[in-house]
Amino acid sequence: MFKLIRTLHIYVSMFGLAALLFFAVTGITLNHPDWFARSEPIRRQVTGTIDPAALKEPDKLAVVEALPSDLHITGAVGTFEVTDDECFIDFKRPGGAATVVINRQTGQAQATIDSYGPVAVINDLHMGRDAGGPWKLFIDISALLMVFVSITGMLLLFKLPKRQRLGFILGSAGLAACVVVYLLFVP
Repeated sequence: MFKLIRTLHIYVSMFGLAALLFFAVTGITLNHPDWFARSEPIRRQVTGTIDPAALKEPDKLAVVEALPSDLHITGAVGTFEVTDDECFIDFKRPGGAATVVINRQTGQAQATIDSYGPVAVINDLHMGRDAGGPWKLFIDISALLMVFVSITGMLLLFKLPKRQRLGFILGSAGLAACVVVYLLFVP
């Protein structure tokens, strides 16, 4: 039984190592945004034109697909509003956003694209913000792998009698540190 646990512990931890490293590094960048994050976005404005016929009775999907590729807009559609004169579309993605205003008569599209840089991208990915369902599933699977590796690591201590006592003392000290810091220093 312990041989199987050890094998699973080794290979599952190796499989999840990159995810653990990613979430550890982004934990630091999230905890210290003043060290890493850009406070003002890099803003670009681009224009393009789409066929005004697609705007007569706008279908969201058709309008979004009709946007010219040279606008370089990426992300998921957040809001889509239609007035008599214009269509407003907001796109959201990790580390940035875009807003497109389209004149319904002429098809002229004006896009404002904001990017907060690569640190904002990885921070948003850490939280699953604007990253979509598959990425959120990846976060959940990574968390379950980390739980599994932690539990199998603790179980392996039972097979190492000489290291058992120190292992449980250090594990208990880590848990106690979390509780003490929370109780004493978290408002």
